[in-house]
Amino acid sequence: MTERSPFVSRFPMGAAALIVVLIAGCGGSNSASSTTTAAHHSTTTAPPGTRAAPTTTEAPTTTQAPTTTEAPNLTGGRSPFLVGNAHPTYPTGMPGEVSLVYTAPLKPNFLSYVFQPFVVRNNTSEPVSNVRVEATIYSGDIIEGTESNLGGSTNPSVIEPGQWAYGYITYNEAPQSSMQVKYSVTSSAPGASIYKVGDLKVLSADLMDNTINALVMNQTGQEVTGFIHVTAFCLNSSGNPTFPHDDLSRGLAPNVKKRYKIGLSTGPSCSSFLVGATYS
Repeated sequence: MTERSPFVSRFPMGAAALIVVLIAGCGGSNSASSTTTAAHHSTTTAPPGTRAAPTTTEAPTTTQAPTTTEAPNLTGGRSPFLVGNAHPTYPTGMPGEVSLVYTAPLKPNFLSYVFQPFVVRNNTSEPVSNVRVEATIYSGDIIEGTESNLGGSTNPSVIEPGQWAYGYITYNEAPQSSMQVKYSVTSSAPGASIYKVGDLKVLSADLMDNTINALVMNQTGQEVTGFIHVTAFCLNSSGNPTFPHDDLSRGLAPNVKKRYKIGLSTGPSCSSFLVGATYS
């Protein structure tokens, strides 16, 4: 029997981005052109008044050179905690935010619930974790429901500056095509949340006989006592995630390696994939 982990919804503080996606047409969004709402503070200085020409020559004003602040290193991309045979690239997203840069099409499938994979990118200068992507479903101005990635989980769970990560929202049922979905993103600094998460090292991930065999090692130096999720994200020809598959266990001693077998009997083809291992 497969052991299921209890997920607890989290609401950590952090930068938020709001993205509106029309489900009608059901096309995957792979750009940063979504509508984003954020608080901004600006100061406006009135133009100076007119002065009479001075009768004496004033000493020239010395202008101090502006202080140069180094831009954060955002040259990252794929995390070393994601291993597989794919090399996808994704949009940059909004600067200074943990930005939602892709959401998969929402369409019903053979399951009683619906997975919606997404990609988020950390465009801040600090690492983030506990990234929660919340989808609020509207029919006109009426909220029909709210869903999110369970437990605020992403792969990797700690996203360094410039890196992107996978996750997926689970819907009890697909929203109707006439409805709208608005997305919001929140995150926290690693270790700031009461819900501790982290990443384990995937040493290898190979596809054999409709199964991905992943070798995972606990490189943290400490025993992991909670749940371990090893998730394979299948990618389409454009490199976008289409369906998640996972294997679950609990506990792993320091420096111990364990093999996970991720079955691919459901969902679309998975000839292109990336695998990540997280614990909580």
